[in-house]
Amino acid sequence: MIPPTPAGELDRQLAGAQVSWRAASVAAGVVRDGHVEWSGLVGTTGLPEDIPPGPDTQLRIGSITKTFTAVTLMQCRDDGLLDLDDRLEEHLPGTGQGRLTLRRMLAHRSGLQREPDGAVWQGSQGPDRDELLGGVRDQQDRVPGLSWATYPFTRVPLSFAGDDLTSVTDEPAV
Repeated sequence: MIPPTPAGELDRQLAGAQVSWRAASVAAGVVRDGHVEWSGLVGTTGLPEDIPPGPDTQLRIGSITKTFTAVTLMQCRDDGLLDLDDRLEEHLPGTGQGRLTLRRMLAHRSGLQREPDGAVWQGSQGPDRDELLGGVRDQQDRVPGLSWATYPFTRVPLSFAGDDLTSVTDEPAV
């Protein structure tokens, strides 16, 4: 267990981070040997009720999910659950982009437009699978005018890859 003085300092640092980052809320924790030694939450949920976050509050963690998705896909590959050259259609039928390989999606070389149609990333909830699919179902294989080597960064393929993990591992996305 972390003694009270360092825990208090961690609480102060967490509150300071929320202010300097201008974040609605910030959650942090210290884990040693698999045990939570300290955790802290500051701010509000940003929901209409504007309630403080609690231990069960799920916060959006932004772009770091791409790293989690990529690492988990590689672990599934290592476990023989999938191959990077599998086509998306093998794991997620009906995407309309099923010819893309997991490898191309992980390398940001899918050629899909950066975002699906609409403002799907603007709220506190990300798009559900149907919203995401609806925005890309009819896209072409490549963004017009770009060579194979200059595809832009895009969130969409890794969102598909996250859905793929759910189908391969039978574990729900959180």
